[in-house]
Amino acid sequence: MLPILFFVGPIGIRTAVVVLIAALYAGAWLAAQRLRRRGLHAASAYDFILPALFSGLVAARLYYVLVFDPAWYLGRPAELVTVWKGGFGEEGGFLGALAAGMWPAPERRLHVPRGRTTKKED
Repeated sequence: MLPILFFVGPIGIRTAVVVLIAALYAGAWLAAQRLRRRGLHAASAYDFILPALFSGLVAARLYYVLVFDPAWYLGRPAELVTVWKGGFGEEGGFLGALAAGMWPAPERRLHVPRGRTTKKED
C-alpha cells in the first residue's frame, strides 16, 4: 500500500486516512439503509460519524501506548501526542469507535443486538 496516496500542494494525503474516512461513511450509509428499512430516522446514522472517529483515534493511540511501550511513554509524556511519528493500534481504534457508536443508541431508541441475532433452525 502506498503510504501517501496523493499530494495537495505540499501536504501529503495518507492512504490510511482516505480508507478510514471511506469506511466511516460506508458504515454510516449501510446503517442508514438498515434504519430506513425498519422505518426509523435514517439520518441519525450519520450523527455517529464524528464521535466514532474521535473516539477511535484516541482509543487507537492509547492502545498503542499501553501495549507496545508504556514505560517509554511514561518517561516521555510529551511523546503521547506525537502521532506523526507513528503509533496507532487498529484493535483499540475499532473498540473505541464501536463503543462511541453504541453509547447513544439506547437513548435514540435504536436497537443494539445482544448475543445471537439469527433464529435457531429446528
